[in-house]
Amino acid sequence: LYNRAAKIIEECFGQQSLEMSNLLSQLGGNYFAQDRFEEAEKLYWQAYEIKRSLLGEKHLAVAQCLEDLAELYDVQSEYLQAERFYLSSIGIKEQLLEADDPELISSLRKLVLICRQQDHSPENKQTGELLIQAGMLEEEKLAEGLELAQKYKIPLGRALVSLKQLSQDDLQRAMH
Repeated sequence: LYNRAAKIIEECFGQQSLEMSNLLSQLGGNYFAQDRFEEAEKLYWQAYEIKRSLLGEKHLAVAQCLEDLAELYDVQSEYLQAERFYLSSIGIKEQLLEADDPELISSLRKLVLICRQQDHSPENKQTGELLIQAGMLEEEKLAEGLELAQKYKIPLGRALVSLKQLSQDDLQRAMH
């Protein structure tokens, strides 16, 4: 059925059309619902590429494609990828929508849930930023600490002390 629909759309609108992109997104959603993630990912990417080439980077349809990819990575526990795509989608939505728009708020809520899944909470990011600003930590070391904190679901400060990138005394001085 998909092949017939794709052929008709291609004949009427062309391979690189919004209609084809919408069909690819819908089929990707069907595969997603069937836990056929690899196939869904391929179709979501194709839909994204078409929409981005036709509509440009800053369009709500492009943001939705990015959010589809984020949700796909989320259910596969690929949280860093999911976070990256949610952030890209939100970046576009923030430029095009009002701050209280339900679509933007929904995306922000999903991002918060992803951050919680990673224990990549705003508190960890704030701690890291404070340490970098204080000159007590380099960004590369922060990345290692965040990775360990996420892996073992421990606070960032504890991870940095465990990695011997920061002493307990330095950590306490930075936080006060």
